[in-house]
Amino acid sequence: KRTEKTERIEEMQNAIAEQQDAINNLLAHGHVPTHDEVSSARAHRQEGWTLVKATYIEGAKPDIRSFADGRPLPEVYEKTVSDADFLIDELAGDTDRVTKLEAAQQQLAALNRDLDLRQGEIRAIEAEQQSFEAHWKQTLAQADIPLMPPAELRDWQDLLDTVLNAFDGLQAKRDELQHAQDIEKSLADK
Repeated sequence: KRTEKTERIEEMQNAIAEQQDAINNLLAHGHVPTHDEVSSARAHRQEGWTLVKATYIEGAKPDIRSFADGRPLPEVYEKTVSDADFLIDELAGDTDRVTKLEAAQQQLAALNRDLDLRQGEIRAIEAEQQSFEAHWKQTLAQADIPLMPPAELRDWQDLLDTVLNAFDGLQAKRDELQHAQDIEKSLADK
């Protein structure tokens, strides 16, 4: 069970390396924008528009420090619009690489999740095995039996039965001998 999972982990690690190579090859030809990056840029642009609208249209005084970082709000907003437009244009212009990159990233994420799951299963198997071994040692100690693996214990028990049978046979012979000596003594006393 553990061996199968370990082999599966090795296969997944190889697949992860292959996916990482594929991602690196796609990125070797320059940055590849992803849908997540475009979504993030759009959200940032929308945050900027909300601040511009509140400041210049509604006449409010929103906190722009985290967005503008000390620069003029209109300048920062123009840059966020430009950055978002650039990413969208890049995304539209290189859909083949974008699609391959996103597929490879999704595959990589799935492999990493599966790897984490399998490693957790192996840790659970190891914990179960350690628990069994601790119980086994305790059981043997309580029975005053030498510490040994179950297979060796079975062999030991087979030998023990043979020794006990031989001992019983020897004891029976001693009893017979004692009985014979008692008879001999009683006959000699008469």
